[in-house]
Amino acid sequence: MKKIYLALLALILAVSVQAQRNITIAVLIVKPAVDTNVTTSSTQRPIYLFQNLSPTAADSVMVGDTIHYVVPGSPFSGSSYTSNEYVIATRTLKKDSIMAVNGVPTPFASIEGLYNSSKSLVAKPFTNNTQYWWYLRPIAVTTSKSAITFTPGTTDTQRIWINKTPTGMNEISFVENTIRTYPNPAVNQVSFDLNIAANDKATATIMDAAGRTVLVKELDNMNNKHDLDISTISTGMYMLRVNVGDKASISKFNVQK
Repeated sequence: MKKIYLALLALILAVSVQAQRNITIAVLIVKPAVDTNVTTSSTQRPIYLFQNLSPTAADSVMVGDTIHYVVPGSPFSGSSYTSNEYVIATRTLKKDSIMAVNGVPTPFASIEGLYNSSKSLVAKPFTNNTQYWWYLRPIAVTTSKSAITFTPGTTDTQRIWINKTPTGMNEISFVENTIRTYPNPAVNQVSFDLNIAANDKATATIMDAAGRTVLVKELDNMNNKHDLDISTISTGMYMLRVNVGDKASISKFNVQK
């Protein structure tokens, strides 16, 4: 009987080890966009992308899991930070996939602290017509399911203006996965089709799997087809973000050399 008990215990422990998930979450700030003028009375909310950089397909962030993260107003170190929570409610965040987070509970009017030009955390009141840095840092993933080991991915920062005059808030509405890139996988060039109005400023940004920017290009309003030279980009998965006027769209593609 003792041998049977020990065998069952070993089996339970083996299953527990296999059920362990190793989660790595990176973030990308979509709104506020770079050099956005943020009015500190605004009730608008930022938009983030969470990206699962976990090592295997089994390491997914599942429906019911909670991503914990730090936003402006919370220091990066010590025990005094305020943790925000985002519960995965509708679809699994699989390996290498991304998820847009709209309307997270931090309206711009609630900003308590930002980084200054020296990257030091400063508390409000902020100086008007001054550049600061907005930031976001993932700190944990928790669950009621299988155990999770969490490794923080990239922390994203975005340069913004505070109460810049005479312009008001530059709003960005986010649309997920609206651009089709081709060919996919790409080698030295990746293309997409997009009609840009003559008076709209359009910029294409390519980021690698860690959220780092590897290419930025202003787009020509005269063409519907847009080609990006990626001859210097190495093999891997990338995300394309295109900002046109007050809208931002994204698409994923792979580079295979």
